[in-house]
Amino acid sequence: MYWLNVLVIAPIWGMLSVQLFLQGLIGLLNFPVAVVAVVRKTLPPEMSIAAASGSVGMAVIYFGLLSLGIYVMNTKTSFGATISETIVFWVFAIFALWFMAGQVIGKIMTNWRHCTIPGAWLKDHNAQEDERYEKIFQRIKSQLFNNK
Repeated sequence: MYWLNVLVIAPIWGMLSVQLFLQGLIGLLNFPVAVVAVVRKTLPPEMSIAAASGSVGMAVIYFGLLSLGIYVMNTKTSFGATISETIVFWVFAIFALWFMAGQVIGKIMTNWRHCTIPGAWLKDHNAQEDERYEKIFQRIKSQLFNNK
């Protein structure tokens, strides 16, 4: 069981716990941003309220899953009993945090822009749709002309 904890459970739990924490943090930080959108009226009210309630729901779900994981790891398994398990856990947690931290900041800044600049959400949404259609068109075009 020792090697299973060190080689399998510690790396997976290290990366998963950071992911759950950061997702919950995104939800927690996006709630005040959605409240700002309600106050400034940059989005339709139903969209702002949906963003606020969605961010609270996201925070509750991810922090709940993190709490459940911590409970299971501490009470139902022998995880963390040795220093090697703890070291492997923190190495993988820091590794995951290294790659995910920039994405968290980007998501919060994008949400801030959508909720504070009138029309930003619609403009980004339309740009993504246009880009997606352009990629599909290019793929079909290349398939048609490369097969002849």
